[in-house]
Amino acid sequence: MLEQSHEERLGFSGEKKSGNLAKPYPQRTVLVNSEVAFHTKQKILRKSPIWRPKPERLYSKQVEPEGRLLDGFAIVGECGVELPEAVQAVSLMGQNYTDVEQEDLHHFVSLQELDVGDNQLPGMHSLAELPVLHTLKMQCNNLATLIIEPGTFQLLVTLDISYNCLRSDALIHLAALPKLRELDLSYNCIIKAPTHPLPETSFPELETLHLGGQTPKMAPSVVYGLAGLQKLRALRVPKNHIPSFDPDMLPVGSFPSLGLLDLADNRLEVEDDIMAFVHLAELESVILWGTPLATVAPRDISSKVPFLGSNKAFLLIRKPLP
Repeated sequence: MLEQSHEERLGFSGEKKSGNLAKPYPQRTVLVNSEVAFHTKQKILRKSPIWRPKPERLYSKQVEPEGRLLDGFAIVGECGVELPEAVQAVSLMGQNYTDVEQEDLHHFVSLQELDVGDNQLPGMHSLAELPVLHTLKMQCNNLATLIIEPGTFQLLVTLDISYNCLRSDALIHLAALPKLRELDLSYNCIIKAPTHPLPETSFPELETLHLGGQTPKMAPSVVYGLAGLQKLRALRVPKNHIPSFDPDMLPVGSFPSLGLLDLADNRLEVEDDIMAFVHLAELESVILWGTPLATVAPRDISSKVPFLGSNKAFLLIRKPLP
């Protein structure tokens, strides 16, 4: 009897099983060593909507009736490599993935950058087995909740989960990530502060936070709840319909490292609406274009207007030319 090939022993015939919408695997043999055994089972998954960015709200889009399984073969096939340890970065955007074969992921010991935007994956937890992931882009995946088990995503530095349906509790789940430096939560549904205040040890390395365009609108309490972040240098909260900030809610010592505050396209009308930030020790720039307050300042694009009499911080009242 002829000896079975490695692929036959795994049940892999070079093409996805019927019912899956994936493109055929490469015709050449995918070489794997004896310790690697990807699971090739396919799952029939329900139809679900995908969330797309639209001004001021999110609209649903119907996806194909059967989703694809993101497994080890899909990753090495996309990269055109033979072994999973050869994969360092991969983009799998918009390929209708709806589930993950999690047991395959620990083989990808060099994968540091992953983009799975515009899919329908069940959540961040489905990718937790990637051992050295540094950058994860998971925008437009219709995520409503986050599950992050202790000890996972320990090396994650950059996370983009914008254009989803996450609420304020997402901040609580993400707060323990030890290496996270940049977090993009733009265009979600974070409209109020978390029920419980963030612990003092939250986001120990976070430097940049994007919270623009929350649906339907974000309350100033979200900003107040972030005041204790020790290393936060840039906070961007544009397009949130915020009318003013209460100075009493930001005591001295708030935002000790904040240098850039983006308040563009909010409903700020007078200087009193932003007096809450005048005492921030490191604040250098406040972006105000698109606000009523910006219309009362000089219109020269190159001008810098002193921020409430301070010699350190400036209002940026016009969007720079490209």
